[in-house]
Amino acid sequence: RFERGPSDTRGTLLDLSDRPNCCISVRGNEAVIGSTDHALYGIDIQKGRKSRTLYTKQAGHSEWVTCVTHLPDGRVLSGGMDSKLCL
Repeated sequence: RFERGPSDTRGTLLDLSDRPNCCISVRGNEAVIGSTDHALYGIDIQKGRKSRTLYTKQAGHSEWVTCVTHLPDGRVLSGGMDSKLCL
């Protein structure tokens, strides 16, 4: 929790992509990160590792993912520079 600060002050490095990340949404124990490689990555916050890849260039956005949010029911909505919304 942010009130206490990180449990490991060195942090955790995750190698998700060779391209920059653009946006993030956090809900519960999951963070979803949108990238300029056109993908969305699910991160298990407690374990500190990638849990899933939601979309890739072949199925999803054809340009950079620029916004992402968790919906109240747990689904993930993303938007990209390709003018598409992916649910």
